[in-house]
Amino acid sequence: MELEFAAQESFTDAAYRFELRANAPIVVDWEPAIRALLGDIESGTASAVISTKFHHMLSKTILATAQRIGESKVALSGGCFQNRFLSERVIADLRREGFTPFWHQRVPPNDGGIALGQAVAATWRA
Repeated sequence: MELEFAAQESFTDAAYRFELRANAPIVVDWEPAIRALLGDIESGTASAVISTKFHHMLSKTILATAQRIGESKVALSGGCFQNRFLSERVIADLRREGFTPFWHQRVPPNDGGIALGQAVAATWRA
């Protein structure tokens, strides 16, 4: 949450660089991002800028992966999507590029959703 809140204080559109490797399975090479992030820390870059660049990189990684896979519908799930800054950025980026994103709206994307799924499964067995 601290990274999410810090990102909201920065207005940069910059993102750390990453590389997608291989076609199946897709592999994300984070080394360029980690090196640049460490360089930013070393040079005293504000944590808000670092956080924003990190969040933008994650969004661009999701977009690039969706583009590589080529499916028009993209499901966003998991605890990282409790992060509103990241979720809103990913949804906007995907929509801008013609994708249809789906995300949790009534059920939380983390353990609460798992618990609901377990409850549903238990009722099917009864």
